[in-house]
Amino acid sequence: MARKKLSSFYEDLIDRMFISDRKHLVIKKEVEIAKLDGVEVLYSSYIDNLYPVRTKRLLFYKHFLFDFEFTTPAEQQLVTALLKRQFFNSFSISVD
Repeated sequence: MARKKLSSFYEDLIDRMFISDRKHLVIKKEVEIAKLDGVEVLYSSYIDNLYPVRTKRLLFYKHFLFDFEFTTPAEQQLVTALLKRQFFNSFSISVD
């Protein structure tokens, strides 16, 4: 998929994610993983009086959308930073 079209695809996905007023986008950034262009979003959501912070990485490759997500309580965000990095680094993607 062409880079501009891919960027538009990710934007549309993110817009649809935040239709609910219970989710709030905090940060969005482009990422490259295994030579694939992707997007990472950090957002909070309101669930049962809690505000967990979620980090989601989206990668599109050959008609497949890969969606990886790490969730942590907001007050433990700094404590779990290493765990989050380890989680995302535990996935291996090979492209041909």
